[in-house]
Amino acid sequence: MVIYRVKSRKTGLYSKGGTWPSFSKTGKIWKNIGHLRNHFNVLDSHGRRIYKEHDVEIIEIEITEEVVCSTSFDAFIQEAALREQDRKDKRRQRVEAYLTEQRRKQYEELQKEFGK
Repeated sequence: MVIYRVKSRKTGLYSKGGTWPSFSKTGKIWKNIGHLRNHFNVLDSHGRRIYKEHDVEIIEIEITEEVVCSTSFDAFIQEAALREQDRKDKRRQRVEAYLTEQRRKQYEELQKEFGK
């Protein structure tokens, strides 16, 4: 798979695309050359010469697929369920801590009001 980026030689930043392109560290990725050409045509039809001002170059990047991990479906589902349960447990603990703090404050207010 090949992707394309537009890089400013002046700044080393990448184009974010769009009809008024700006540049950033990450920029935009075009997934095929036709989309990139269309982007250039749109800018040209609007008379925008920002890429000439930035002395850009077209970067072609080849992405290769490499399997780095494999998990069975059951293990994947089980792991997701464990993460969800952990998330719920942490939320329950936060709620309990909040309610305990609210009761403590209420208790202190009652002590002030009615004495010990």
